[in-house]
Amino acid sequence: MDEKQYSWPDIHFIFGDDNFYNSSLRQIFVILKEAIEDVSMYCKEYDHFCEMIDSCSRIDVNNSMAQHEWSTDEFQEILQQHTDQSFVSSYRLGLIEVDTTSFRNTILPYPQNILKDICKHLPTIASKKNTELITTIKTASKKLDKYPESVEEFVDHLSFLALMLRQLPSLEKEFTVVTKLFTLIRDFDIVMEGEELALYQTLMPTFTHLKSVIIQCEAKRDENIQKFSRDLEYLVDDLKQQLYVLKQDIRVSSLLDADTISIVALGKIQDLTERVEALIEKAHDYSTYQDQFGAALSAATKRRALLEQGIIDGSTSVNSALSLQSEITEVQRDLSLRRMLWESIDEWDKLYVELIKSIFESLDVEGLQKTVNRFAQTIFLLDKGLPVNDILPNLKEKVLRFREVMPIISSLKNQSLKQRHWTIIQRILGPQIRSKGFTLGDLLTLQ
Repeated sequence: MDEKQYSWPDIHFIFGDDNFYNSSLRQIFVILKEAIEDVSMYCKEYDHFCEMIDSCSRIDVNNSMAQHEWSTDEFQEILQQHTDQSFVSSYRLGLIEVDTTSFRNTILPYPQNILKDICKHLPTIASKKNTELITTIKTASKKLDKYPESVEEFVDHLSFLALMLRQLPSLEKEFTVVTKLFTLIRDFDIVMEGEELALYQTLMPTFTHLKSVIIQCEAKRDENIQKFSRDLEYLVDDLKQQLYVLKQDIRVSSLLDADTISIVALGKIQDLTERVEALIEKAHDYSTYQDQFGAALSAATKRRALLEQGIIDGSTSVNSALSLQSEITEVQRDLSLRRMLWESIDEWDKLYVELIKSIFESLDVEGLQKTVNRFAQTIFLLDKGLPVNDILPNLKEKVLRFREVMPIISSLKNQSLKQRHWTIIQRILGPQIRSKGFTLGDLLTLQ
């Protein structure tokens, strides 16, 4: 049997029965156990670092920003989460000194990579938003700072002022966003170009200037509306003069003179039509301007203007603009009737030349009847709408004379005609009526 080997000196052999020794040993074990438990409890304080690493592993800053625009709250949350971490490299717990250097070096790259990506994107985003906002504000300030010189410019000014009043809350919101972004850059010591920081310093005074300009424009709005309303009255009066001249040009005798060449008359009518369209556009614009002026006036100014016979909705000037549009519509109708007259003359003459050459056997009687009826209706409209002239009676005579022949044409094209009928017809009109080359012109000659 092998004897158990003991190293010498064998402490247990020597002191094994010593009560003091055994008591001291038990105390040492207790102390070590307590120290290890303290270390274990202390290590639990680092569990949140493990949770942070798990969170970091799931965060892809570049991909997330590519999918949606980060809010300032998202930036702030991520920055605080990965920077506000107190980390003690070495700490003594009684007998044991805990060294966390290795643990620290292992986990640091995770939050550092996230912070690196954020530090790359955040200054660019902040700079872009700041530049765009300043550009928008300066453009708006420039437009509102410029005093309008004409009614058209004032209408644009008034519309833009209303637009800026609606957009001001959005600009305030965007201003807050830019301010928060630059505050994050400052608070977390993120590196940014000095020029961009200097540009940001101009944002607040620039925005303050815009709001001041808006307030000034609002304060002078009613005064300017009344001023440019008077200018608009002059424009309406000038438009009336142009309309009067146009009426005289339309009613000249040459447009209803039988000696006038058709192409000359239609060319002049086209020129007059362009002038009428220009007047219609201006009249519509002026009426719209007056509506805008009336809608933009404050209630107090409207009441005062009403008492002073001013220019507001329902006043004389608005009615004059509406009546002007009505007058232009009448002029447009007169011109349209004259165009219809000359176009009908040209169309009938061309149609008649084609008809007399048409082979009688292949005539479309139903279509021809519709065409003749259409011309008859046109003549009726022209007769009611045009003053007495030498042209319409001539066209009317041509169309009605041809219309009188239509019953004969319809009868000769009746599919129910028998040979005995044709024998009688040929005896009266001649045998050529059934020849292949017989035309409508030949029939009219026989008549």
